Amino acid sequence: MTFELLISTMHKSCFEIKQMLIDMNVRCNCLVINQCDMEDYYEEVLDDNNCLRIFFTKERGLSKSRNMALRNANADIVSIADDDLVYYDNFDKEILNFYLENVSADVVLFNMDDYRKSFSSMSHSVKFIELSSFISMQCSFKIDKIRDKKIEFNELFGSGSSFFNSGEENIFLANCKKNKLKIFYCCKKILKRDESESTWFTTFNDEKFIMTRGATYYSMSRFLYYPYIFRFAIKYRKKLKPYNIFQSIKIMESGKKYLLKLQKELTNAKK
Repeated sequence: MTFELLISTMHKSCFEIKQMLIDMNVRCNCLVINQCDMEDYYEEVLDDNNCLRIFFTKERGLSKSRNMALRNANADIVSIADDDLVYYDNFDKEILNFYLENVSADVVLFNMDDYRKSFSSMSHSVKFIELSSFISMQCSFKIDKIRDKKIEFNELFGSGSSFFNSGEENIFLANCKKNKLKIFYCCKKILKRDESESTWFTTFNDEKFIMTRGATYYSMSRFLYYPYIFRFAIKYRKKLKPYNIFQSIKIMESGKKYLLKLQKELTNAKK
């Protein structure tokens, strides 16, 4: 069983990408999607006998970067990464060991040290309602399972999108669940993320962020959409001020309506 880390970054040279891997404490096979101002490909076997592959592309948007990585990955197990993370020693072995010990797992979400939130200390099978709480760098999966079901990241969502700047990983995981892939959570921490300037998140009481939550929840599940938005508005009511619960719900509803409008326009454009 082989492993490859799929990293998204922007505007870096080969030298800068190699330095980035050192800063991230990454010593494993890597596929880097480098969104920049040219189309090119670079491959090198590094000193530790791991393969570094870099795709230089003029495309823009995090979900487009992720999808390019999904199309070009060549390992059995892959994990999603950004360029502002620090991985713990032997994280790749921890990932592979979990899959070897849990052969039915198709998708595994790993614990991490995050500056904004903490995660469960118990490993378990993940329920659908939990999928909104995970973030992309926790995600690993069997690449063949993803390709067999034709699951990709929704390119209307994610950093760099002109429409919704987050939520792509939650929609991706929901599509995995809808396609009956088995999703597990592993309580072992494999990385940490500190607050940085490149982090997309600003604050809860930002109208665009609240709209995006509504569009994300609707994309995840029409059936659970209202439980999701009610739970979000109530759980984070203090952080959402000056918006009250009802105002927050109304803003999320506007996000859903904007998504439906976009989807209709895209459908008509294809005709």
